[in-house]
Amino acid sequence: MEENEEKPNGSADYHRGIKVTNMDEVFAMSEELNKLLMDSREYRRYVDAMHVLQKQPELYGAMTEYRKRNRHIQMYTPEDKIFEENNHLVAEFESVLKNDAVENFLAAEQRFCRMMQTVYALLGRDLEFDDEYMKG
Repeated sequence: MEENEEKPNGSADYHRGIKVTNMDEVFAMSEELNKLLMDSREYRRYVDAMHVLQKQPELYGAMTEYRKRNRHIQMYTPEDKIFEENNHLVAEFESVLKNDAVENFLAAEQRFCRMMQTVYALLGRDLEFDDEYMKG
């Protein structure tokens, strides 16, 4: 029997040397991954930078508004208008975006998001999933 094959009686499956017998074990492994992510340098820097900003409610509110509007531009603006709309937004929030605490937060957020994108890609890499209905 191959390493990644399921046993006929369904009693246990070995995947890359890890024995998985039921969903509870998958959930337990997910909890372990969660702990590792929370202990990562990227996550700790992100949380620390967020807490610094949250101590300055006005600045945090302005940055949050910038992020909301930036996300809206990225998701709903026609592709040929994104650059122009983004430039207007950056100009409008220039003083906020030049603040050291905001710069630190946005950089930490970007590093954390990249890490999470990689984790998601690795988790789903070998899964067979029909996502044709999601494509435009």
